[in-house]
Amino acid sequence: MSFLNRPARNEIDLVRGRQVMTRRPIPPAIRAATEKGVAIEQGRAIVQSERIRGFERVASEGMHAVGSLSREEAFWSRHAPHAAARFQAIADIAAMAIADIVSEAGRD
Repeated sequence: MSFLNRPARNEIDLVRGRQVMTRRPIPPAIRAATEKGVAIEQGRAIVQSERIRGFERVASEGMHAVGSLSREEAFWSRHAPHAAARFQAIADIAAMAIADIVSEAGRD
């Protein structure tokens, strides 16, 4: 420790081997404000998680609905081939409407 000046070396020699406690206790107002801030952030995280689950449900329901429409469109196209283009158009319009609903759910 020759690189330290003499007073610093003396202070280090005095506290060597002992734990130095120079911290003051945290004031209750700061502790309460910190706990409140942490609780607010945890609450926000819960809200965001629920929003994600809600959006996931909307998207999943949309995919199931589009799949059902596609199966029905294929069924009717096989049974009435002369109207296949109309069935495809109806299914496409319905799928676009479902996609709009899903995209709106993500914006709320």
